[in-house]
Amino acid sequence: MAGVGPDPVVGMGVGVAGLFIMAVGGAGNWHYCFNVGEALLLGGAALFIGSVVVSVMKQEPLDLRGRLSRLRARAKKPSADARG
Repeated sequence: MAGVGPDPVVGMGVGVAGLFIMAVGGAGNWHYCFNVGEALLLGGAALFIGSVVVSVMKQEPLDLRGRLSRLRARAKKPSADARG
C-alpha cells in the first residue's frame, strides 16, 4: 500500500503520553518531568498535524472546475416547479 500516508494515531498517542507525564509531574511538583511531558505533548501534536498533512497531500486532487461546471449547468436548467 504505497499510497497510504502515515497514521495520525501515533502522534495522538505521543500527545496523550505527554499529557499523562505532565499530570504526574505537576501533581508531584516535579518541574523537569512536567517539562518533558510538555515537550512530548507538543511533539505529538506536531506529529499528528504533520501526518494529517502528508495524508491529505497524497490524496487525489479534487476536480473543482468540473464540479463547478456541472453545478452551473444544473442551475441553468429550469426545474419542474418553475415551469408550472
